[in-house]
Amino acid sequence: MGDTGLDGSSMRRAPDGSDPRAASVTYRREALRIADARHFATDYLTRSQRDLRSPVPERASEAVHLVVSELITNAVKYGADPIELTLSLTDDA
Repeated sequence: MGDTGLDGSSMRRAPDGSDPRAASVTYRREALRIADARHFATDYLTRSQRDLRSPVPERASEAVHLVVSELITNAVKYGADPIELTLSLTDDA
């Protein structure tokens, strides 16, 4: 259920049988690069499109990347460990 990456990240996905539309990753602040969080978001959106056969409009994808960048930047600058990023799809967003 959880893998630890070289960047200090720890990924968690929804357990089997639960909602596949959600994924989380936890980072150590000192090892986090903003690009790591954007890459996680890209992978999540790509996987969601494939697994759920639910295309995410390009405009929405761009918005997700911007929001992830801003939130993670603020968490690194002003927050404390751990930093957790959770992404999830709903029926209309």
